[in-house]
Amino acid sequence: MFAVPAYLADPGDVTPDIERLMHRASLLLTVPALTYCGAEFFIGAWRGMVARRWSMDAPIALGLATAFAASAWSTLRGSGPVYFDSVTMFVFLVLGARFLEQEIRHRAGDALERLAAVLPESAERLGADRDAQQTITVPLAEIAAGDCLLVRPGARIPVDGVVVQGNSDADESLVTGESRPVPKAPGERVVAGSVNGAGPLVVRTTQVGAESTVAQIARLVERGLAEKPAIAQLADRAAVWFVGGLFAVALASGLAWAVVDPARVLPVVIALLIVTCPCALSLAAPAALTAGAHNLARRGLLSTRGHAIETLASVTDIVFDKTGTLTHGRPQLVHTRLPGSIDAREALAIAAALESASEHPLAHALRAATGDTRAAANLCHRPGAGIEVDVAATRYRIGSVDFVAGLAGAPPWRDALPANTLVALGRRDEWLALFEFDDTLRDNARAVVAALKTAGIRVHLLSGDAPAMAARIAQHAGIHDCLGGASPEAKLRHVEALQASGAIVAIVGDGVNDAPVLGRAQVSIAMGSGTDVAQAAADFLLLSSDLDAINAALSLARKTRAVMRQNLLWALAYNLLAVPLAALGFVTPLVATIGMSGSSLIVAANALRLAPLSRTREGKGA
Repeated sequence: MFAVPAYLADPGDVTPDIERLMHRASLLLTVPALTYCGAEFFIGAWRGMVARRWSMDAPIALGLATAFAASAWSTLRGSGPVYFDSVTMFVFLVLGARFLEQEIRHRAGDALERLAAVLPESAERLGADRDAQQTITVPLAEIAAGDCLLVRPGARIPVDGVVVQGNSDADESLVTGESRPVPKAPGERVVAGSVNGAGPLVVRTTQVGAESTVAQIARLVERGLAEKPAIAQLADRAAVWFVGGLFAVALASGLAWAVVDPARVLPVVIALLIVTCPCALSLAAPAALTAGAHNLARRGLLSTRGHAIETLASVTDIVFDKTGTLTHGRPQLVHTRLPGSIDAREALAIAAALESASEHPLAHALRAATGDTRAAANLCHRPGAGIEVDVAATRYRIGSVDFVAGLAGAPPWRDALPANTLVALGRRDEWLALFEFDDTLRDNARAVVAALKTAGIRVHLLSGDAPAMAARIAQHAGIHDCLGGASPEAKLRHVEALQASGAIVAIVGDGVNDAPVLGRAQVSIAMGSGTDVAQAAADFLLLSSDLDAINAALSLARKTRAVMRQNLLWALAYNLLAVPLAALGFVTPLVATIGMSGSSLIVAANALRLAPLSRTREGKGA
């Protein structure tokens, strides 16, 4: 406000006394802008000096201090140029660029913070008899692992747990980004922050506090944000050398102008220090990578290490685990053989009653295949074999073929038994049913594999399951390179062989046996439903079961790399042009301020193309 008249007025229109008054007023307003708003530049420069290394705050602090000191001296003695407008505008624009970069960085954690905020403050805890009619409302902080909670229809699930009673569906979009309701039945996992659907659920708490899914994910995200990728570290090192070179150029320019035109030494040096500040260079990579990480997080794929996005853009081969990755990871009833005198409905009802108290995955699959909730009493469990019970003087068995054959006699099937997992049901001297279970392919697995191939990625399948089962899944998914019956060591050797041939490998897995190979691959993606060991070893965490996020991640990683390169090229080109112009005296301190800040804003704005400024909508993934 005080500087504009000096720029617009004709010579002689502003009298010397009015000019001195405006300079003194500008000095008073500049002091708090410099000492309060600009304090972080001086603190950063001092810390760099103590650490014996140049930081990008050094030229900022030196330029501000030089411009302010020269302007204050001119104001006090009543003559000479003043640059208060440049000082205040410089502080404002640099802080504005940093605020924009900080805003991009905070996006990745926004949804997690919002998720923690929407968790209910209390829960309905059931007594030891699990009577849903008698509950006690207690603060969430008092819930412990093993407590059973009643979650009413439409209520938000307060803890991580397992459904022990009831059938419903859950909206997990806030946690995983999965837009469709996920069916929930006894034995199914539920995640804190998801919303229960139409049916009441009794949930047994498995994880609370720091061990909950939300807390673990938050720690992984914080680790990813704290780590700097190689290209960002390279940019930081380049900025250090650039600052040292800048000071040398400023000194040489000052000495040259002292000979040519001493009156121009100060404005040239100030303009040179300001216009070539390496802010854009230091922001180029982090801004793009952070914006890309936020966009991935909205799709349910969290980057937990700094290098992940940068490396993913260069991947040539993707290796999938089978169970829990390409497949659902839980057995489903695919066929029932009925050699006895009962139909399939009655056979399933009997089987579900015998398995009513079992937590085995096959028991859950049997109960899920029938709506009958009857339970048998006085069950006798035979470890490693099955279950036996007497009903109305008739003995029943369910379990392995050999176990049931000991009661029902030789199996009636003359052909070879299928390779699928089998559960037999029989009673004395009679075979009732043979249930075949298989782990089915995820609905979109084949489309995901096809899209990866179209993008030029070679796809492989490694599995510890029997070679025949792994080959069948690979064929259904459209994968030609398959290795079944692979131990963790065999998986590791296979990945190392790919890398030795020049491949950049990404692996997707979920189990403990995947942890070594997840750590060996250049990029690793762990399923959110996988084990803690696998998640800790991974570079990405896929919160949902939607494999489409992998294709989206690959595409976005390549876009992020392109934006990052654009930013680095812009920052380099800008400085190569600005340095000689400023050294030759063609740039004033005010123009230098606008140019430097403008270059930083261009870099940040270019990165924002990867992560729009609009807040993540409620209901999207973390």
